[in-house]
Amino acid sequence: MPTNLERLRCPVLLIWGEHCLYLQFREEFTRRIPQHQALVIQGGRFCLPWEHPAAVGQATLDFVA
Repeated sequence: MPTNLERLRCPVLLIWGEHCLYLQFREEFTRRIPQHQALVIQGGRFCLPWEHPAAVGQATLDFVA
């Protein structure tokens, strides 16, 4: 597990697919990253930009807007 997550001082968007292996670390990441938004895309796996490009794109636009 990365050890410098607490040092992040900018907003972070975390996007996972519901079937992604790394979703098991969601609680750890959200606990350690001070300013975050988290999104789990239903039906997603590992390559979300290819599997669900519209959902990833919209979430990214909403985050930076």
